[in-house]
Amino acid sequence: MTSLTIHRGYQLPLDTKTVRQEIENLEQSVLPAIDNDIHQLFQAIGGLAADEHGHEISEIEGLVDALADLMPANTTFAMGDLTDVVGSGDAPDGYVMVKVGAEFVWQSAASAFGDDLFLSQSSNLADLNDAATARTNLGLGTAAIRNVTVSTDEPTGGADGDLWFQVAS
Repeated sequence: MTSLTIHRGYQLPLDTKTVRQEIENLEQSVLPAIDNDIHQLFQAIGGLAADEHGHEISEIEGLVDALADLMPANTTFAMGDLTDVVGSGDAPDGYVMVKVGAEFVWQSAASAFGDDLFLSQSSNLADLNDAATARTNLGLGTAAIRNVTVSTDEPTGGADGDLWFQVAS
């Protein structure tokens, strides 16, 4: 049984052959196959450019004309100048850009992401399923439901449970 190399299938020496037989095999079969593979590699890479070579732009046919048709690299655009952005000049503050089909349009965040992703300050956490759990999850502790005053003045008034921090002026 003949053993072969993994990638190119060259015959490997066998324990059952004599040294003379292996040398004959190398001369007649293995070395000519390696020589042929190396020759084919040189043919394939012979016409390729070296890693480090260069050309002036004018030496490359048609490149100067092709580059002349391009815009300068430092060109900037306003959103309204882009043809696939609809209504950017009319978008109110706070709107977000959303891709709809092949275009980008401006929408309110609630419209783009849904009302259920936002809390309303005027709802005073009533729009949460469980305000107490939300406070715990945020790590707010009990101060979140207390009246807290930070002042340079002496404490005045308040109710049981209120917090008053007097700081130096």
